[in-house]
Amino acid sequence: MFHAVQLTERDRRLLQMVATYRAVTIAQLRRRFFATPGARSACYARIKRLISAHYLSAQRLGSVSGIGSGKMLLTLGRAGRRLVTAAQNDTRHRLGRTPRLRTLGTLAHHLAIGDLRLSFELAVEQSRRFRRMAWRPEHELASAPIRLPDPESGQTFTWIPDGALQLELHDGRTQSFLVELDRGTIPGKRLRPKLRAYLRQVPPLPVLFVVPDAHRQATILAWTRTEAERLGTDPTLIWLTTSAQVTETTVLERLIWQVVGGPVAWALTALVDGHDGRTAQHAPADLDHDPQHPTGGPA
Repeated sequence: MFHAVQLTERDRRLLQMVATYRAVTIAQLRRRFFATPGARSACYARIKRLISAHYLSAQRLGSVSGIGSGKMLLTLGRAGRRLVTAAQNDTRHRLGRTPRLRTLGTLAHHLAIGDLRLSFELAVEQSRRFRRMAWRPEHELASAPIRLPDPESGQTFTWIPDGALQLELHDGRTQSFLVELDRGTIPGKRLRPKLRAYLRQVPPLPVLFVVPDAHRQATILAWTRTEAERLGTDPTLIWLTTSAQVTETTVLERLIWQVVGGPVAWALTALVDGHDGRTAQHAPADLDHDPQHPTGGPA
C-alpha cells in the first residue's frame, strides 16, 4: 500500500546517498543521518515510511552463516529514482542502474567499500585540515580501465581499482589516491600482477589497501617488497591498514597506515603536517593539483 510522505531535507540527502552508493544498509544510513544516541528507533521508523512510499526498495538478503536472516539491502524505489533523477541536472551524473550483486561475497565487498567511503566522508566533514573529498566508484572507473604490460607474463594487465579518492585542503591543494578493499580471498597469483601494475603507474599515485587482518597486511607487504625489488621501483606507493582500524575518527588523523618501504605508522594528515619524527624517513607523494588520472577533478 502506498503511503504519502512529506519529504524533509534529511530525506532528500538520504535518498541522494542511496543513489550515489547504489545500495546501502540501514546501518550505513544510521551512521550518516541518525548518529545521535537513541536515534535507532527514529531511523527504522523513517526508513519504513520511505519504503512504504516507494522512495526506497528493500531486499532481505541471505544469511552469511546460514542461520537466521541476513542484512536488508536498500536501493532506490521508483519514487526515489524519479526524485533523484529530476534533481540531477548535470547529465554527467545520470542515475546509474542498481548494481547486480549476485553473491553474498560480491555484496560483502560492495558494502565494505561503502563503509570505507563513508568513513572518509565523515572524517573530512569533521576535519579542520581537509575541505572536501571526491570519490569515484568502481563502476565509474570501469569506463576507462588501467592497462599496463606485465613484465612477468609479457601480457597486458587490465584492472579497475575499487575506488579513486581525492582529498582537498582548505588552500585548494589536492592529493589523489587509488583504493583497494582486499578481503583476503585473492591469491598471490592474481594479486601480484596488480601490485606490479600499481608500482609502475604513470603518474604514480599512492594506493590505499584496506585488508582484513594483520596477517594479510604482512603478506601483501612482503609481496610488494619482492615485486618492487624485481622491478627496481619504489614500493612506497602501497599503503596498508586493516579494516578494524578504519573509522571516521582514525582514517585521516591516526597513525594507522603502513607505507611499504617507508613509515610503519603514518597518518593522512601528515600530508599537511609533514614528517613528525615518529615515522621513518620516507614520505609519500606531495600534495599537488590533480594529475591526468581516473580520479578526475575535485567534487
